[in-house]
Amino acid sequence: MENFIIDTEDKLKDKQELIQKLVGINAANDAIKSKPGAVTSDLKPNPVDLNYERLNCNMSAIQKGSEEFDMIEKYIANGGGSRLEMVDCFNITRDGEATSFNP
Repeated sequence: MENFIIDTEDKLKDKQELIQKLVGINAANDAIKSKPGAVTSDLKPNPVDLNYERLNCNMSAIQKGSEEFDMIEKYIANGGGSRLEMVDCFNITRDGEATSFNP
């Protein structure tokens, strides 16, 4: 029952952040449900690809041997990922997100 009582500013901020995240998840789910999948051939598209498309995301493969690919591979190796091997890597961009992102 204590989890439901908001008696400090920290708890209030935590609950506000949770609500913002839930609103974002709900908006993403609505976007996925509202857009039909674009099928341009007899092949069925991968459901993951459809979800990215419905979220207005562009996905492009990062070429093996490129500076970006090598940098990510180095991060994995230096981050304790000696048991991991990167097979493919993709760059994901979402329409309009770059202009609203403030690091």
